[in-house]
Amino acid sequence: DTLEECDVCVVNSCTVKTPSEARGLHILREARAAGKGLVLAGCVPSGDRGLAESKHLRDVSMLHVTQLDRIVEVVDDTAKGHRVTLLDRRED
Repeated sequence: DTLEECDVCVVNSCTVKTPSEARGLHILREARAAGKGLVLAGCVPSGDRGLAESKHLRDVSMLHVTQLDRIVEVVDDTAKGHRVTLLDRRED
């Protein structure tokens, strides 16, 4: 899907490469400007829990990399206008 077609923009991020992280955050800014729901998943929120309190990401739902199996639930809740933060490391 394109950004124009989606209701919620999901970015599965990586902190290993700075350009990848920067690109993911850029996509979130574009999606916000388009009025889309926002989800940031993967390494970036997992590696920096402080992002959840960041002013520029206060409207972004976030998932720890160990919580990715809950992505459908998070997208559904985000589409309903809720912000979800699942940043605890899950031990299974």
